[in-house]
Amino acid sequence: MFFQIFGYAFGLFMAVHYYVFLVFLPALIDSFLDDN
Repeated sequence: MFFQIFGYAFGLFMAVHYYVFLVFLPALIDSFLDDN
């Protein structure tokens, strides 16, 4: 039971980080290129 909850939480954690990385990184690169 504990491992199911841990696995679900870890999967959700990785999904959120992947989404943030996928959305935030291109915007960050775009703003960085606009500064230069």
